[in-house]
Amino acid sequence: MTLYSVDICLFYGSTFLCLLTGILFFYITLSKTPPDLKTYRNNLFNLSFWYLLCAFTAGALLQPVPVDINGETCTKCVGFGGYISQSSVYVLIGCMFVFSSNISMALLLSFLHRYVHLAHPKWSLYMRSTQGHLVLVSVQVTGTLTATLSAYEIVTCLKEIEQDGHKILCANPDGHLKLWFGLIAAGMLVLCSLMFIFMVLSIKTMRAQKLLWSSKTYRLQLRLTVNLVTLTLLPAVCEIIPIMLSAIFISLKSPYSLMMYSITTHLPFVSVVCSSVITLGFITPYRKAVLALFRIKNGSQKISVVSINRASETHK
Repeated sequence: MTLYSVDICLFYGSTFLCLLTGILFFYITLSKTPPDLKTYRNNLFNLSFWYLLCAFTAGALLQPVPVDINGETCTKCVGFGGYISQSSVYVLIGCMFVFSSNISMALLLSFLHRYVHLAHPKWSLYMRSTQGHLVLVSVQVTGTLTATLSAYEIVTCLKEIEQDGHKILCANPDGHLKLWFGLIAAGMLVLCSLMFIFMVLSIKTMRAQKLLWSSKTYRLQLRLTVNLVTLTLLPAVCEIIPIMLSAIFISLKSPYSLMMYSITTHLPFVSVVCSSVITLGFITPYRKAVLALFRIKNGSQKISVVSINRASETHK
């Protein structure tokens, strides 16, 4: 089996796995979320929605496969989108960029919600109101429009080559692709800095209010915060770092550019699947719902039942 065939099989298999875990995630979070976690659930829903759109677009519609054209690393899109129309490939690439930007905005809004919920309960009530939702939606829409304009400029920096009925996209030397990637990197740095600030403030607030909460409440708030931090680290490890390494390899014309590029196109699926699995397994109400759905007995329940039986036998 050639590397090309392996890439295609991985795209289809990863997309199917993402959709499978995504359906389970949406079902559990929409039907089994306690009332006091609905705001947290809405943030997770927003984040996972854009995650799944990215996964489906990349794994089924685009399927970017790296190819070497005269020593230059280019992208060959062999997904269903290329069969609809050749121009649709550009639209899908732009959509991927917009979806990725919305993931970053969703993470930022999630950290903002977390900090406000912990430190400023009155502001939290305002954010749950209709006016508060409109403000947050306007922030998300503004980010989407900015990402759309940036995606248009990036797409115009590409040149196309026809090969075997597929469109191969390469960087146009006359374009300003490096400039736009630099601006995107600067924007991501600002977003990551804001998320880090909100994360530190949230942890500080939790530690300050630890004595005012019960141990159960503190553990729940800690789990929610740690889960959010994990959801932030996953795209950093599986997407941002590999993309930066691929860009460096391609710029240096390394012989490992194609291999690194191929790995980079598949790692985001790992992030999507892990984000759903970790959230369902880490948050207690969701974990109990999954265990009940698959009729798996909880380990703590087994231990309590055994201890009760032993106590009754001793009493006899």
